[in-house]
Amino acid sequence: MSQPQSEVFRVDVRKLPPNLSKEEFQQAIRDYQSNIIYQYYVPGQIKEKEIVFSRAHLNFNTQENGLNFLNNFKQKFADKQNNTVYEPVLRKSLYQINPQNKDQSSIDSDYKAGYMYSQFVNYQEQQSKLNEQKVDISQIERKANEDTEEKVKKFEKVQTPIIASIEQKKKEERMKKMKEKINSGSTQIWVPKKNQN
Repeated sequence: MSQPQSEVFRVDVRKLPPNLSKEEFQQAIRDYQSNIIYQYYVPGQIKEKEIVFSRAHLNFNTQENGLNFLNNFKQKFADKQNNTVYEPVLRKSLYQINPQNKDQSSIDSDYKAGYMYSQFVNYQEQQSKLNEQKVDISQIERKANEDTEEKVKKFEKVQTPIIASIEQKKKEERMKKMKEKINSGSTQIWVPKKNQN
């Protein structure tokens, strides 16, 4: 049992020479022209630092004719200016429909009405809000650090009579304990040993 064939089978032809004209490409696929119901050719460009390859999109009238083209088209294209041979890449198109000829405003409105676009816009808005909040948080942290540093400096400078008397009493008690230890002989004095060499 054979599978039902779809009405249209789309093939993408990529990596064509950048200076290949549409007429030259049509001449190369002349054996398949009777099976092609739609074709779209995009010429390439040679820029200073990069090459933009030409490409073509072909719609075949049946899946069988499209697969025949994929399996049997072995044409290579020579670029005489650069002494380069290009072998095109043939693939079944991921998208089996052609873009419809619409004006740009209707494409934009269709795109903006889509779910993915609305999700993207929501994401962008959330990111901008988060960036604003990050700025606010960093400003708050900086202000808190400045306030803390000021409080520490103020606390270090403040010396109340009560604090001074407590520190003085602690100092006196430590000195008294040290004198008692020295007088009682309970402290050991460490004396380094002389080298006997």
